[in-house]
Amino acid sequence: MHNQFEDLAISDIPRQAIHLEWGDLSNMAHRIFFRLLGRVVSFENDRCDYYDWGFTLIDDELSQAELETLFMAIEADVYDRESNDFDGNPIRELSQSLSCKLISLLLPFQTEESHADDYGVWFISKFVHEGEEAAS
Repeated sequence: MHNQFEDLAISDIPRQAIHLEWGDLSNMAHRIFFRLLGRVVSFENDRCDYYDWGFTLIDDELSQAELETLFMAIEADVYDRESNDFDGNPIRELSQSLSCKLISLLLPFQTEESHADDYGVWFISKFVHEGEEAAS
């Protein structure tokens, strides 16, 4: 009976995933911020919703120039720029997309999505078609 669906079966999808606990995520982000901005940024990991998360600055804010530095590092797209546009107001939080792409700078694969849970965040790689190599 199982064989009658063999032609409809989804082939193996080559993806990678890694789970980073909240403390490890903070340590990685501290290193990224210091390397890119040349200063310590005080922040916390903020789980905004069931699967959503991002970085919220504590008694600190980013300048527009610092935000642009982060955008350049991740090669930000229009979505990243629009979801982190505070219309001239102080920058005190980073979107999930920007936060994910910043952490991805230290991961061994290109991240397509991330999902928070009680213990940290799952980072899931982009789908790699047969014959293609994963972009790092």
